[in-house]
Amino acid sequence: MQMVLECECGWSLQGPEDALVEATRQHAREAHGMDLTREQVLAAATPTETG
Repeated sequence: MQMVLECECGWSLQGPEDALVEATRQHAREAHGMDLTREQVLAAATPTETG
């Protein structure tokens, strides 16, 4: 499933669920010192529209 997530800092990403989760967790650790769970990332992400 394709998802999109936008961070409050302006960082954003769109892509497959697994890739989005890993990239978002890495961004949260490196940019904000946060250790997010997969569930936290998915709760903040939004599925993208498929045509």
